[in-house]
Amino acid sequence: MEVPDEKTYSSPQRKLVKFFERSRNQWKTKAGAAKSGLKRLGARVRRLERKKADSQQHVAALQAQVAEWQAKYAQTVRELEELKKNIRTSAGNRNGECAGGRARPASPLSRPSRVADGVLRRVRSHEFAGCGARVGGVARMPGRRD
Repeated sequence: MEVPDEKTYSSPQRKLVKFFERSRNQWKTKAGAAKSGLKRLGARVRRLERKKADSQQHVAALQAQVAEWQAKYAQTVRELEELKKNIRTSAGNRNGECAGGRARPASPLSRPSRVADGVLRRVRSHEFAGCGARVGGVARMPGRRD
């Protein structure tokens, strides 16, 4: 097998030196740009991983808060159902007495009406007015008719 001879250049050496120097400088610039781009991308990946971990922690905290709110909502629904049941049982008392044993005043507004959320409420209910009950968030005095 023959060994190839070294390359011989027909151009003068001074021109070759300038060409090789310029070629080397271009390669260094290109390699430096690639290296700095790689470092930037690595930093970006690390930053995004940190952001993802923080987001996952935030999501976990929000899920816990949602679970807590759902539990509170379920408890409120149970309490509301109990109150509705109590209202129905006391409204079913037809002998003219309220839960406290006092006579209730007759009122045409004592029938139930449905509110948008489906909760059974009484509109200006005078049914419990003689019992000192809270009507519409205001404490009613026994015997007082507003």
